[in-house]
Amino acid sequence: MLKTFACLFLTLILLSPVQAIASKTDLTQIIVTGQGGVQATADLVYITLGVNQTEGSAKQAQETAAKKMYKILEKLDLIGISKKQIETTRVNLAPQYKYEGGQSTLTGYSAENLVKITIDNLDQVGNIIDSAIAAGANKVNNITFTLKDSSAHENMALDMAFKEAKAKAESLAAVAGLTLVKISSIQEAGATVRDDARAFMASKESSGSTPVVPGKIDVVGNVTVIYECK
Repeated sequence: MLKTFACLFLTLILLSPVQAIASKTDLTQIIVTGQGGVQATADLVYITLGVNQTEGSAKQAQETAAKKMYKILEKLDLIGISKKQIETTRVNLAPQYKYEGGQSTLTGYSAENLVKITIDNLDQVGNIIDSAIAAGANKVNNITFTLKDSSAHENMALDMAFKEAKAKAESLAAVAGLTLVKISSIQEAGATVRDDARAFMASKESSGSTPVVPGKIDVVGNVTVIYECK
């Protein structure tokens, strides 16, 4: 009798977890995605500019590029751009070849020196570009408008994304005759910050500084939510 009771008790213990798992698998899953977006006004800008100089020798190319870059940095200092706002992003020296008749001939060397300038006064952008060009810059690679702190906007975008995902789940559940029970998983696909700014280089005939038109910053959030339904 005691042996029979022990076997029955052991059987109940072994079966209990299996039954719990089975009850979970009875629930239907609805997987939905949501996207939300908000716009913000840029309060920070990065400008990448510098010099690309080609000469007959590597030494000439490097020295000429360096001299021009020093003049650019001096000019930037004169208009109020401090050293801590400037960082070198690229220094490169490469041979240049002419290809003709299946053969290559060395024609010279190209030296490139680029810096990234960080400013929070958007009204300075045009003047910085013009001043750098006047001092010898012949490359303006990139102008990027962004936000000093995008966390608040990212949270707003993710909140909107979750609400969209929830609305989708409720709609699908209603169509399928199901009831949402709980959320089993939320995955954040990340929030991205995209700028829609445009910079227009002034023509030689025009007067005044280079016009730069900062667009709105788009902050977009994405989520994937898994609902358990019955």
